[in-house]
Amino acid sequence: FDFTKVHRWAPMVLGLLAALCVPMSLDFLRWRPPWAELLAITLFTVSSPQIAQGLEHQQLAILVGFLSIAAAWCVRRNYLATAGSLLACSTLKPQMAVFPLCFFFLWIIGDWRTRWKLFASFVATLAILIGAGEWILPGWIGFFLEGAAAYQKYFPTTSVLRMALGDTMGQVLGGIIVLTFLLFAWRHRRARADSREFANLFAA
Repeated sequence: FDFTKVHRWAPMVLGLLAALCVPMSLDFLRWRPPWAELLAITLFTVSSPQIAQGLEHQQLAILVGFLSIAAAWCVRRNYLATAGSLLACSTLKPQMAVFPLCFFFLWIIGDWRTRWKLFASFVATLAILIGAGEWILPGWIGFFLEGAAAYQKYFPTTSVLRMALGDTMGQVLGGIIVLTFLLFAWRHRRARADSREFANLFAA
């Protein structure tokens, strides 16, 4: 598509995806509020500073969030192949997709016989995406890694923990939190997709 057209339509498309995340998340949690409450929650969410800033800068992070939530919703309804494809597409921002993927992979291990379709679909879709990218732009993975390394130099990022506690303590505490969540996910890896434990794990 022409870039100017995409630039014009992107905020509306991303805003729609952000809005769709709300009813999907509520349905995932099996919370079905009246229409007036659903509309209010959706408006509050879309107008929140995080989403508003994402729309202003046309951040694909909103798309990745939508894909992750849609995948969890599909798993909840036992559409495992569709969920795997959605998770593969969410890797367009790997730094955002890595934790949901860790959670889903641990969950797959919990009952491989009935959940293997999720993994197979993820691998197949990811292979197609990588192959298509290589066909369109040979060597794109190397270009991506170079761009990621350069991004850290001209736009250094940090975490709230490191800002509050300093680099060393922030990293240590961040590592402890990540390991705690992974241990929590491992302990509940056999939880059914329609269980409260699964919803709590994905939310965490």
